[in-house]
Amino acid sequence: MSGFKTGFSPYSVRQGKNGVLSVENEFIRWEHDPARGGELCGAYVKNGTGRNLLVRPQYTALCPWVRGGWRQYHYFKTTGEKAGKFAFEAKDDGSVSVAYTSKFRDSGGNDLKGASAAHTAIYHPDGSARHVVTLKLSRDMDLGHIRIGGLSVRGDMNRLAVRPCSAAAWVAEGQHPCQWIELKHGMSRRDLPAYQSRFLPLSMLIFKAGFEGIEMSLGDDLSAWDGIGARTPGLSLGGVFERRDPACYEMTFAPLESPRTGNIVKKGTYTFSYSLALPFVRRNIVPLTLASGLLKHQGPFEDRWPNAAELKKLHGYGLNLLRIHNDGDRYGNGIFWRDAAYPPYPADEMRKMDAALAAAKKNSIDVVPYFSCKEYHPEAEGFKKYGLKSARQAVPGEAFMETFFGTSLFGVQMCLESDWFEVRRKSIAKTLDNHAFNGVYYDWCMGQECINPAHNHGGRHWDNDRLRDLLDWSRERAGTDGKLYLHLTNVPDFAAENLADIVLTEESEYCDIFPEMFTPHVHFMNIAPRSICVMIPGSHRALALAALLHHATLCSSGEDVLAFYASHKKDFAAFTKYRHHTAPGEGIVSTDAGTKAGMSLYWKGAEGLAVLANLTDKPLSCGWKIELDGKTVSGRTELPALDFVTVKVNL
Repeated sequence: MSGFKTGFSPYSVRQGKNGVLSVENEFIRWEHDPARGGELCGAYVKNGTGRNLLVRPQYTALCPWVRGGWRQYHYFKTTGEKAGKFAFEAKDDGSVSVAYTSKFRDSGGNDLKGASAAHTAIYHPDGSARHVVTLKLSRDMDLGHIRIGGLSVRGDMNRLAVRPCSAAAWVAEGQHPCQWIELKHGMSRRDLPAYQSRFLPLSMLIFKAGFEGIEMSLGDDLSAWDGIGARTPGLSLGGVFERRDPACYEMTFAPLESPRTGNIVKKGTYTFSYSLALPFVRRNIVPLTLASGLLKHQGPFEDRWPNAAELKKLHGYGLNLLRIHNDGDRYGNGIFWRDAAYPPYPADEMRKMDAALAAAKKNSIDVVPYFSCKEYHPEAEGFKKYGLKSARQAVPGEAFMETFFGTSLFGVQMCLESDWFEVRRKSIAKTLDNHAFNGVYYDWCMGQECINPAHNHGGRHWDNDRLRDLLDWSRERAGTDGKLYLHLTNVPDFAAENLADIVLTEESEYCDIFPEMFTPHVHFMNIAPRSICVMIPGSHRALALAALLHHATLCSSGEDVLAFYASHKKDFAAFTKYRHHTAPGEGIVSTDAGTKAGMSLYWKGAEGLAVLANLTDKPLSCGWKIELDGKTVSGRTELPALDFVTVKVNL
């Protein structure tokens, strides 16, 4: 992982002569404008385009009806006048808090009487900002629309990732991975938004592939967003809508969206929490990192721990990070690492584990243990006391959910908004305190919806904020040299990836191998090195080439894959000299080879390096084209079978 450092990036804060407050660190900058209700007016990714992602300030809106109209709202927003109170504070932990109060004013300068908002935002050095908006109504109001934290994001974004809530998801009990949506501003009908649901999504992340983006996710107390002033649950609106003047995408989290009058919102106080996050895009392309599992899964059980000679050989290939991933009874003998159990193995196996850790350290290989953020094995310590009351519940009346691989029980699904948070953290600390591991590997690293009434928020909730608390603690626990290895299959999360040393993704059985076979999460942004699960048999060289086009490696210790990587060390080192990278399918590079060959591009200013990969077992001639910043560069290159070549280009 040479040349790549990760971790927290503390903020500094200053208020300019124009009153605008800047909260910034090495990678990102947030801005608040007291003259516009105190609201967020700027979101910048320094190593992306460096331009403001927002085309107008963020806002909260209360909208009475215009009588006689169909869905004609009278908008009162928090950005219409100067903030009533505006304060900020820099904390010793590198975070910054911002607090302000706002009234609601329409475009004609009229205030909505009896309504005000108090807003706090805490900017964490992991790139996330936790917001709390408190609406105060001194009278009952007939409202048709309530919008919390509306965002108007630049129209050049080209991807959207949505995590739907359970009511809108494919299955009730599943992991609810995100839905990926391609954006083409100016090429869609006004009545066909990019995304729209009457159930609020858990999160929406809008981005320009390879450059920058912004993420908004609901706070853990989901019930606070439900049924506001409505007689029927689900009268809400979550969506991303294309706007033309100014050109932008409007991200909407509206807990009330009704086509009729009579939705009386009672006087009182209503509190909503959500998070925003920006990516820590690196100045130069992050290095390709080789990572895999420590245990051998082929051969007899007695030989599963690698010896010093085998580890030395792996290091010689360039592999420098291994994980112990042993959460299932693969050999059918009952010896495996049960989730949240300690010690994981009988005494003899523990000695073998510690010997392997010592040998890895001598060969400069980091080893991290596997921990599931969400699974608790019934045979692990404390399960009878904490397991069932901490279990995730997705369907009313269902006590708990178990996860299996074949007949092997991995564990019962847990929710971090419960005692499980401390149980999990203590079990991790105990393992790290007693063995020479250098960080952690997390599976099931995603927030999930839950309705267990025994948990912290009681009603409908999820545990995304609590997961970030666990990751923040883990990053601090791992230290400067420790590794945070995260399995984020199809669940993009800026704050998590900002802290990660490597992200594992794409755990899927592929139908075929071709340049655009992966989700946008593989080539996402230049935040952290990425690795792809190997889920197909046989030779993996073509898969490794497809991954390389997306600047990712395979999670494999197979000698054919490692030998391929070792033979191209100089090429891999050259990639890190560039600032930007684009992958197949992103509209910048193309070839005439169909699915047989693919192309990617690294560039820094006018200096470019094209990568052309032949995924077939026969040589071929490949025509290619680059269209970037109004310029077109093209050529033709001969490609060897199952290999890649690089071509320097002048952009």
